[in-house]
Amino acid sequence: MKPQLAGRVAELWRYPVKSMQGEAVPEADLYWYGLDGDRRYAFLQGDNPSGFPWLTGRELPDLVRYRPAWVDPARPLDSPVRVQTPSGRELAVTDSALAAALSVAWGGREVKLIQLNRGATDTGAVSLIGRATLRRIEALAGRPVDRRRFRQNLIVEVAGATPFAEDSWLGRTLFIGPDPAAPAAVLAAIRPIERCQMVNIDPDTGVRSAEILRAVNRSRDNCAGIYLWPLQPGRLRVGDPIWLV
Repeated sequence: MKPQLAGRVAELWRYPVKSMQGEAVPEADLYWYGLDGDRRYAFLQGDNPSGFPWLTGRELPDLVRYRPAWVDPARPLDSPVRVQTPSGRELAVTDSALAAALSVAWGGREVKLIQLNRGATDTGAVSLIGRATLRRIEALAGRPVDRRRFRQNLIVEVAGATPFAEDSWLGRTLFIGPDPAAPAAVLAAIRPIERCQMVNIDPDTGVRSAEILRAVNRSRDNCAGIYLWPLQPGRLRVGDPIWLV
């Protein structure tokens, strides 16, 4: 099958600490487990024995206001992470004072830090959404929608600027890079992303508003964006063409 130009990579995002703010990067290495430096740290609910132990913005909305960053962004595998708190204080992610501050914010319950060799993703290793999809959700919600609410790894411009066009990629393979005959990376589009209350949280204030999730629910049965799974590791860059096979 001849590769079809489906769009291009408009933005690349990684999240050093699960549920905290992300950082936009011009390029990132893709491994079998996802983007290098993505969700390598997470905080756990110390008293939660369930299969979903993570402390996220659903439990503590203010978590999205914390700003982590790799000290050496080019080498996240070897780099420490520092986190700026909403008050402006800067701490190492491993500093017990950070866990203590989160515990206080969460009503005194126990909080534990974990470092992972692979990203703490919920379903797929890499997430993607189209800019046209975000614009459509904005129109349905009747208000501006900050793209950061969706916490995507890839934000793309799809060919034809059709909302939810990325849904049609499911079950197919994405070649990313200038030359589809020798792609920089290859990913499989595996499933739609079912949205949760995270999209309702303002990434700057932590304030919740229900209009965003309602708009997603009305438009596509609560799904927006797709999950991808790496088939060939490589380097992704902003501006890379996306070819559909």
